[in-house]
Amino acid sequence: MKQIRMLAQYYVDLMMKLGLVRFSMLLALALVVLAIVVQMAVTMVLHGQVESIDVIRSIFLAC
Repeated sequence: MKQIRMLAQYYVDLMMKLGLVRFSMLLALALVVLAIVVQMAVTMVLHGQVESIDVIRSIFLAC
């Protein structure tokens, strides 16, 4: 429980430090990167290789 409290405090401190707009943009960027990583992992598992078109598709669909 202490770990969750520390992470929540870090989240709030980062939001206060960056401001709401920059913090939201940072979270959106993190979600885009996560979506790309998940897409690449699924493609790697299903097809055995990741082609450049798969990465480009992930970038355009995540944005």
